[in-house]
Amino acid sequence: MPNLEQIKLVEASLFIAGRPIKTDDLLTLIDGKGKEELNKIIDQISKNLEERNSFIEIVKIEDEYLMRVKPAIRKELGDIETRKSLPDEFIKLLAIIAMKQPIKLGDIRRIYSGKNIKENVLELARKGFIQVKKEKRTKFLTTTPHFANVFNLDPANMRSEIFKILTKRISQRVVEPPEMVRMEDKEEKEVLTEFEIKEIEEKYYDLMEKLEIEREEERKRLEEEEKKKAEEAALIKNLVLDPMASLFKPRKEEKQIKKEVEEENSKVKKD
Repeated sequence: MPNLEQIKLVEASLFIAGRPIKTDDLLTLIDGKGKEELNKIIDQISKNLEERNSFIEIVKIEDEYLMRVKPAIRKELGDIETRKSLPDEFIKLLAIIAMKQPIKLGDIRRIYSGKNIKENVLELARKGFIQVKKEKRTKFLTTTPHFANVFNLDPANMRSEIFKILTKRISQRVVEPPEMVRMEDKEEKEVLTEFEIKEIEEKYYDLMEKLEIEREEERKRLEEEEKKKAEEAALIKNLVLDPMASLFKPRKEEKQIKKEVEEENSKVKKD
């Protein structure tokens, strides 16, 4: 049986992390005794959990280990705190990355016009929800197993599951005639067909593009108004400062003198 202290140390590390931990990082906890010894420790922890009828399990994902709530139990528990604590802008970014991965940061900016995109992407990477893969000079973003685990998504069928979630959101913003309502919205089918996924995707991005165009038109309209106001202000300022402007506006004294002359001429004629 592996060393008891090392078992406790590895178990505590997996529990605290809340995300997949690389094998190399776990090996440092057991003084580099090798992967075979680490596998024995993981097996012993899993055995202890089973003996306690725990709802917790340890799974291996590629070269990483993750301690998580069993999927069957997670559905009964509903949303976990990690998911609830994420701001809406993080959720939107994760949805875009998950649907279009691998995706470049510049492409995200063309799809989503939220604020602080770069900072939010870095924070999601720090939290372990996404990872950055660099190919030559280009960086691509993808989701991680931790993302799928937190949102209870099947990595092999992630796009279909995400589109199913988006269907309800889109239906709240896109009004369709009753005869156009799809049967899967009523029957809540488990898996969408490729045609249905493509249809939902097109509607979603058409809507995003329309909103972006409306925002751009509004921005241009406001800029045009500000430009006209600035031109009017400049024109008035130039008119006031122009010494020739006084020629178009007789001074009060000149008007008064003209009036007095006309009155004198009138009296002379009467006499």
